[in-house]
Amino acid sequence: MEMIYIKVAIIGAGVSGLSCAFELRKHGCTPVVFEKQSQVGEPMNYTGMWASNFIRHFGDPIYYIKKKYNLDIKPLCRYKEIIMKFPNGQVNVKGNLGYIMERSSDIFSLENQIARQADVNIIFNSAVKVEDIKNDFDYVVVAGGYHNPADKLGIWSTTTISHSRVTRVRGDFIPGVCKTWFNTEYANHSFCYLVPKSSKVATLAQILDSVQQNQYDSYWDRFITMEKLNYEVIEKKDTNHYSGIVSPMQKENIFFIGNAAGLTDNFMGVGAYNAIISGICAARSIINNLNYDKIMSPYRKDIIKLHELRKAVNTFKNENFDMIGSVIGNSFVKQLIYLNPLFKMKHAAPVAKIYNWFKCH
Repeated sequence: MEMIYIKVAIIGAGVSGLSCAFELRKHGCTPVVFEKQSQVGEPMNYTGMWASNFIRHFGDPIYYIKKKYNLDIKPLCRYKEIIMKFPNGQVNVKGNLGYIMERSSDIFSLENQIARQADVNIIFNSAVKVEDIKNDFDYVVVAGGYHNPADKLGIWSTTTISHSRVTRVRGDFIPGVCKTWFNTEYANHSFCYLVPKSSKVATLAQILDSVQQNQYDSYWDRFITMEKLNYEVIEKKDTNHYSGIVSPMQKENIFFIGNAAGLTDNFMGVGAYNAIISGICAARSIINNLNYDKIMSPYRKDIIKLHELRKAVNTFKNENFDMIGSVIGNSFVKQLIYLNPLFKMKHAAPVAKIYNWFKCH
């Protein structure tokens, strides 16, 4: 392999940063990777969904990444059923719905799988800032997962700010069978979800929007009480997440990828797949002097489309969630949305946009 003498710094050894390092190394460029934590992977062990109808590309996402980028990812298991609970009803969907990934510091986590294939040295416990290193490198790739660097450069527009409480719980679960709850009494206009890691351990989380910090505990207690959940909580973490649009995604010698580029949607919070793609595309843009913004423009447009769905749901009351449940429960609609490989959630954006227009006029 011919070495390429380009000085590249990557801030953040998460999914996007490690994907970028992986691709740079393939082309003979060894980046300097800074990570503020002392290890690769999320400090809290949790599981996340790769829902096929939220992923841009058609077909199997893992096969696509392997074939196109030669990055080999192994999921925890297949995502084979979703149980959606509405205030006064329930909808079950079975099929090949996607994959479940482990996000942790464990060797089998998504982050560590990519780290092993990237095979790059990481400088841990290094909370560097863009402005401190941008003059020391030819390129700086921001992969830290936070909106602050883009905001400082004036290229960030916040769309929503949400709070999440993520817990690891012990109980009896069926691997591959996930649950979601929609109820304004305990989730406001967002949702709660459960994703099993095994038959005995799962991730149970609550996402809230427009809720004051002093109300977090009461919303959580209401959720647990109303749904009669008696799981043993092993671990708990509260975080605030800023969703937004970054434009442009490259400014001078600075590239933004993953969450730092606003590539996690604010409708259901799906972002790991886009993180991988953006990291690899940033690396290829650096190596081949490509227009990164042009390459990532379709992904940014998808995020904007999903934001229309978020704006619509932000107006919902429980009767609206029940109505959505009854529509999704229709066998034809269920087949169209969840079991049709050509349908993506972004395709519902035009309907949401019309709904939002009527709500505002």
